[in-house]
Amino acid sequence: MTEKILENPNSLQDHEVLEAILFSFLPRIDTNVLAHKLLRTFGSLSNLFNAKPEDIMATPGIGKTTASKILLMGQLLKRTVNSQNVPKKAFRCGADFEDYAISLFSSLTRERFALVLLDVKYMPITTLIFDDESVSHVSVKIDEIVHAFAIHKPTYVILAHNHPSGNVEPSPEDDLTTAKFYMLCSLHGITLNDHVVVSGNQIFSYRMNGKMDDYNDKYKLEKLLKVSEVNNGKS
Repeated sequence: MTEKILENPNSLQDHEVLEAILFSFLPRIDTNVLAHKLLRTFGSLSNLFNAKPEDIMATPGIGKTTASKILLMGQLLKRTVNSQNVPKKAFRCGADFEDYAISLFSSLTRERFALVLLDVKYMPITTLIFDDESVSHVSVKIDEIVHAFAIHKPTYVILAHNHPSGNVEPSPEDDLTTAKFYMLCSLHGITLNDHVVVSGNQIFSYRMNGKMDDYNDKYKLEKLLKVSEVNNGKS
């Protein structure tokens, strides 16, 4: 079953999916039989994952622990489907996704970073959220970002973060962060299309305020390589 999952998970039938899930916490029983029994009782995986605890535990062989795991899987699926709710429209700059950007930081009293990954048509692929317990700064791991780039292969990226202080104007630290992200994206053939700062219901877009042009002039990879070549030639 493990080899089948790794080779082609789309080929699994519903009872095989449930069988593999059940086996992860019931390794000593025949979960194939139990999976068939549950599907006969509830009719579908969706019905099972949304069933009442007492109905699940009424199935012979299902106790509290197994029922709780099944319900937890249902919660995981619900939250996966509803976790981001990214609008299906193009995000070319801060003005295009103002409402979505504000929703990412609604009611937060600590700082959060978000990377919105876009395809070649500026349509959102996914949103990466970086969040911790600090009020004034967030730790962002570069290796995690690079790994996400490799998986999702975005063409464009919009960086967004909030200012819990209430001042939407970007700080010198924000400018430095923009430069770092611009170069990181450039190294991977991706365009940092905008950096948006959010405070309450206000946003500051680097692109709308002409600041992204400065980064194109200073930090575009081709330009940095030319400067490096000139400096090496002088030395």
